[in-house]
Amino acid sequence: MRAVVHDLTELEPPPRFDIHAVALRRIPTREGHAIGLTDVRSWLVHDWISIDDTPLCQWRHQDPEIHSDDVESIARCRASLLAGAESVGCTIRVRFSGHDQWRVVWAEWRLLSREERLQAIFDITWDP
Repeated sequence: MRAVVHDLTELEPPPRFDIHAVALRRIPTREGHAIGLTDVRSWLVHDWISIDDTPLCQWRHQDPEIHSDDVESIARCRASLLAGAESVGCTIRVRFSGHDQWRVVWAEWRLLSREERLQAIFDITWDP
């Protein structure tokens, strides 16, 4: 095996240390809840944590399907955060495969930072 190694730090510096992601990993998660960190502008959820023996642990490795009637509610939540709201939530239906039944969850986003990367804590409550 051969490799060419070159330091690209000056061309593309490493990303800034994300203290929010580190703090999120230390939040105690109650049963029936899962927590993620959401980049509000892209709506990407990352650093997902949940208790392993609940259906919510699937979100760490698999994106759920969101019921088509609930997509607009999520879009309104995102728009509210971008417009200045500190927290917003809605009820949505999710499933992980076309064979599963729709499950109702409460989705809530709480603004964490309005710095250059608009971040929110994403808290899902799964009602067993």
